Amino acid sequence: MGQTLRANLRWGLLWAAWIVAGFSLIPLAIYAVRGDEPFRQRGVTLGTVLLSYVAAGAMGGVTIGLLRPLSASRIGGAIVGNLVAFMVFVVGGIWYYGFPQHWEAGDWVVVAGLSVIFGTYLGITAWEKPGTSHKE
Repeated sequence: MGQTLRANLRWGLLWAAWIVAGFSLIPLAIYAVRGDEPFRQRGVTLGTVLLSYVAAGAMGGVTIGLLRPLSASRIGGAIVGNLVAFMVFVVGGIWYYGFPQHWEAGDWVVVAGLSVIFGTYLGITAWEKPGTSHKE
């Protein structure tokens, strides 16, 4: 594996780890305040929600790392942003709707719509160009 690819993967996974840690505070706070009832109502457990965050973070981090060179252009950033946003919103959908095998068509429309809106916006405006604002 080339050094640039390794650095990009490390960069993507590090960002993902911070994001997962931050977002994990939400279900942990809900569990601390309300117990497991909100999770049971949606057919999930605190553990499965946290595990899905870690899994999506790992997939998102690897995706961002592998596709980081593509994000040097606006359209490339939008593509990468949409892919990662979809992963994030599927995980959010698991919390809100339960596991995807139980989702209705409208649930998928919400997830896809939010992914396109936020993924495109963040991909175009927030992706770093490789090598411009951090040390490799």
